[in-house]
Amino acid sequence: MRSLALSLTALALVGAALACGAGDEQGPSPTPAPGDLSPRPGDERLQRGPAFIDQTSMVEMETYPPQYRLLLRGSLPTPCHRLRATVSRDEAQGVIAVEVYSLVPPDAVCAQLLAPFEASLSLGSAARRYRVLVNGQPVGSIGP
Repeated sequence: MRSLALSLTALALVGAALACGAGDEQGPSPTPAPGDLSPRPGDERLQRGPAFIDQTSMVEMETYPPQYRLLLRGSLPTPCHRLRATVSRDEAQGVIAVEVYSLVPPDAVCAQLLAPFEASLSLGSAARRYRVLVNGQPVGSIGP
Protein backbone atom coordinates (compact mmCIF):
# COMPACT_ATOMS: atom_id res chain seq x y z
CA MET A 1 0.00 0.00 0.00
CA ARG A 2 2.85 2.37 0.84
CA SER A 3 4.52 1.81 -2.56
CA LEU A 4 1.20 2.56 -4.26
CA ALA A 5 0.95 5.87 -2.37
CA LEU A 6 4.55 6.76 -3.32
CA SER A 7 3.90 5.86 -6.96
CA LEU A 8 0.75 8.00 -7.04
CA THR A 9 2.61 10.92 -5.46
CA ALA A 10 5.45 10.64 -8.00
CA LEU A 11 2.94 10.41 -10.84
CA ALA A 12 1.12 13.51 -9.57
CA LEU A 13 4.38 15.50 -9.43
CA VAL A 14 5.35 14.46 -12.96
CA GLY A 15 1.88 15.32 -14.23
CA ALA A 16 1.99 18.73 -12.55
CA ALA A 17 5.39 19.46 -14.08
CA LEU A 18 4.20 18.48 -17.55
CA ALA A 19 0.96 20.42 -17.24
CA CYS A 20 2.78 23.49 -16.01
CA GLY A 21 5.19 23.49 -18.94
CA ALA A 22 2.56 22.78 -21.60
CA GLY A 23 2.35 25.68 -24.04
CA ASP A 24 5.10 27.58 -22.26
CA GLU A 25 8.30 28.71 -23.94
CA GLN A 26 10.49 27.41 -21.12
CA GLY A 27 11.33 23.79 -20.45
CA PRO A 28 13.71 21.75 -18.38
CA SER A 29 16.40 21.68 -21.09
CA PRO A 30 18.31 24.72 -22.39
CA THR A 31 16.40 26.23 -25.29
CA PRO A 32 16.55 29.70 -26.77
CA ALA A 33 14.07 32.01 -25.09
CA PRO A 34 11.63 33.89 -27.30
CA GLY A 35 13.03 37.03 -28.89
CA ASP A 36 10.74 39.40 -27.05
CA LEU A 37 11.16 39.19 -23.29
CA SER A 38 9.46 42.51 -22.57
CA PRO A 39 6.45 42.64 -20.24
CA ARG A 40 3.18 41.48 -21.81
CA PRO A 41 -0.50 42.10 -21.17
CA GLY A 42 -1.61 39.90 -18.29
CA ASP A 43 1.79 39.90 -16.58
CA GLU A 44 0.31 41.96 -13.75
CA ARG A 45 -1.69 38.87 -12.67
CA LEU A 46 1.48 36.81 -12.30
CA GLN A 47 3.79 36.57 -9.29
CA ARG A 48 7.28 38.00 -9.75
CA GLY A 49 10.30 35.83 -9.01
CA PRO A 50 14.04 35.72 -9.65
CA ALA A 51 16.01 34.69 -12.70
CA PHE A 52 19.40 33.25 -11.78
CA ILE A 53 22.02 34.61 -14.19
CA ASP A 54 25.07 32.36 -14.59
CA GLN A 55 26.74 33.92 -17.63
CA THR A 56 26.53 37.14 -19.64
CA SER A 57 28.32 38.26 -22.78
CA MET A 58 27.92 41.11 -25.22
CA VAL A 59 28.12 40.80 -28.97
CA GLU A 60 28.79 43.59 -31.45
CA MET A 61 26.89 42.88 -34.67
CA GLU A 62 28.59 43.59 -37.99
CA THR A 63 26.22 46.34 -39.04
CA TYR A 64 26.55 50.05 -39.57
CA PRO A 65 26.06 51.58 -37.14
CA PRO A 66 27.05 48.64 -34.91
CA GLN A 67 24.20 47.02 -33.02
CA TYR A 68 24.80 45.28 -29.70
CA ARG A 69 23.18 42.22 -28.14
CA LEU A 70 23.37 40.90 -24.60
CA LEU A 71 23.50 37.12 -24.30
CA LEU A 72 22.24 35.60 -21.04
CA ARG A 73 22.47 32.08 -19.71
CA GLY A 74 20.98 30.99 -16.41
CA SER A 75 18.08 29.25 -14.71
CA LEU A 76 14.52 29.96 -13.69
CA PRO A 77 13.26 28.72 -10.29
CA THR A 78 10.88 26.19 -11.89
CA PRO A 79 9.72 25.11 -15.36
CA CYS A 80 6.50 27.10 -14.70
CA HIS A 81 8.33 30.44 -14.50
CA ARG A 82 8.44 32.66 -17.60
CA LEU A 83 11.46 34.81 -18.39
CA ARG A 84 11.04 38.59 -18.73
CA ALA A 85 13.50 41.46 -19.17
CA THR A 86 13.42 45.22 -19.53
CA VAL A 87 16.15 47.44 -20.99
CA SER A 88 16.43 51.12 -20.10
CA ARG A 89 19.02 53.78 -20.93
CA ASP A 90 20.13 56.59 -18.66
CA GLU A 91 21.73 59.04 -21.09
CA ALA A 92 22.95 61.37 -18.32
CA GLN A 93 24.81 58.58 -16.51
CA GLY A 94 25.82 56.62 -19.63
CA VAL A 95 24.21 53.43 -18.29
CA ILE A 96 22.10 50.74 -19.89
CA ALA A 97 20.22 48.90 -17.15
CA VAL A 98 18.81 45.46 -17.88
CA GLU A 99 16.39 43.97 -15.40
CA VAL A 100 15.92 40.21 -15.76
CA TYR A 101 13.23 38.42 -13.74
CA SER A 102 10.67 35.65 -13.91
CA LEU A 103 6.90 35.43 -13.61
CA VAL A 104 4.73 32.53 -12.49
CA PRO A 105 0.99 32.06 -12.00
CA PRO A 106 0.35 32.42 -8.24
CA ASP A 107 -1.63 29.17 -8.09
CA ALA A 108 0.81 27.09 -10.19
CA VAL A 109 1.70 23.64 -8.90
CA CYS A 110 5.09 22.93 -10.37
CA ALA A 111 8.03 20.59 -9.92
CA GLN A 112 10.70 22.27 -7.83
CA LEU A 113 13.66 22.06 -10.19
CA LEU A 114 15.68 24.69 -11.97
CA ALA A 115 14.80 25.32 -15.61
CA PRO A 116 17.84 26.43 -17.70
CA PHE A 117 17.44 29.25 -20.22
CA GLU A 118 19.42 31.06 -22.88
CA ALA A 119 18.28 34.48 -24.06
CA SER A 120 19.44 37.28 -26.32
CA LEU A 121 18.42 40.91 -25.82
CA SER A 122 18.95 43.84 -28.15
CA LEU A 123 20.81 46.77 -26.62
CA GLY A 124 20.52 48.77 -29.83
CA SER A 125 23.28 51.00 -31.18
CA ALA A 126 25.57 53.27 -29.20
CA ALA A 127 27.00 56.58 -30.39
CA ARG A 128 28.77 56.93 -27.03
CA ARG A 129 30.17 54.61 -24.36
CA TYR A 130 27.64 52.94 -22.02
CA ARG A 131 28.18 50.78 -18.96
CA VAL A 132 25.85 47.78 -19.02
CA LEU A 133 24.28 46.58 -15.76
CA VAL A 134 22.25 43.38 -15.35
CA ASN A 135 20.11 43.39 -12.22
CA GLY A 136 22.33 46.15 -10.84
CA GLN A 137 25.62 44.32 -11.46
CA PRO A 138 28.14 45.61 -14.06
CA VAL A 139 28.71 43.16 -16.93
CA GLY A 140 30.71 45.31 -19.35
CA SER A 141 30.37 48.24 -21.70
CA ILE A 142 29.42 49.00 -25.28
CA GLY A 143 30.09 51.78 -27.75
CA PRO A 144 33.05 53.46 -29.38
